[in-house]
Amino acid sequence: MVPPPHIPTRPFDRSRVAFQPIFGPEGRVHGLEALMRFFPAGLANESPDSALSTESVFEAARREGRIMELDFYCRQQAMAEIAEQSFAGLLFLNINPASLLNESHSVGRTDDLAERYGIPKERIVLEITEETAIQDYALFARTVEHYRDQGYRIAIDDFGSGYAGLKMLASIRPDYLKIDRYFVSEIHREPVKHSIVSALVRICDSLGIHLVAEGIETGSEFHSILNLGVEFRQGYYFCHPVFQLSDIPGRIPEEVSQGV
Repeated sequence: MVPPPHIPTRPFDRSRVAFQPIFGPEGRVHGLEALMRFFPAGLANESPDSALSTESVFEAARREGRIMELDFYCRQQAMAEIAEQSFAGLLFLNINPASLLNESHSVGRTDDLAERYGIPKERIVLEITEETAIQDYALFARTVEHYRDQGYRIAIDDFGSGYAGLKMLASIRPDYLKIDRYFVSEIHREPVKHSIVSALVRICDSLGIHLVAEGIETGSEFHSILNLGVEFRQGYYFCHPVFQLSDIPGRIPEEVSQGV
C-alpha cells in the first residue's frame, strides 16, 4: 500500500480506495466512482464504512495549504487501484475545485498518471463538487474546458447542495450531472423534490447531459427515480462501496430492481 502524502497534521495514517458502481438504463454497471477511505493507525478492521470522515482529512490539508497535493494523491491511488484490478469501464474521479484553481496547478499531471497506469482519458470522468464557492468562473470554465479538450469527461457532483447550482451547469456544460442525495431522499413522499428532479430530467434531456441519481437507499426512492426517467443510478440500495471489484454485481440484481 502506498503511504499517504506528507501532511504534517493529517488525521490519518493509512488509506485505501473503495469503489461504488453507477448503474445504467439497462441495469448494468456503467462506471465506478472511486472513493478514498482514510484510517487511523492501528485500526483492526479497515472496512469502507469504518473510515474517518473524508471531509476532516481534506479540511486538515486545506489548513496546511496542501489541498492540491492530497487531491492528486487521491487521483493516483484511484488510477493505480483500477489498473491493478483490471477494470475497463468508466472511472469517476472526485476533483476538488480548489485544486483546479490553485496557482501551482499543473494540468499535465493527470495526463501523466493516466499514461502511467494505461487508462485512456476517454474512460476518466472528472467529478467536480458543487459545494465549493467559486470566485472566478471564467478561469474555472477555461480550466475545465482544457481537460475536456484532452479527452476527459466532466461531471458535476452533488448538484443542488452548494452555492453554484445552475450557474455551474451553464458555465461548464458537463457530460454528467449527479443529483445530490438530499433531492433523492424520500422523493416518493415529497412532491417538491419530485418536481425538481422532474425538471432536471427535462433540462438534461434538452442539453444532452446524462443525469445520475446518487444516494438511492430504498426501493421506493429507486422506483420514483425510475419512473421520472433518470438514466443512471447509484446508492446503497444497489451496492455499498467495496475495496474489491469482484464484490460488485455486474448488473442490478433482479430482486432489487423489482423492489423486493
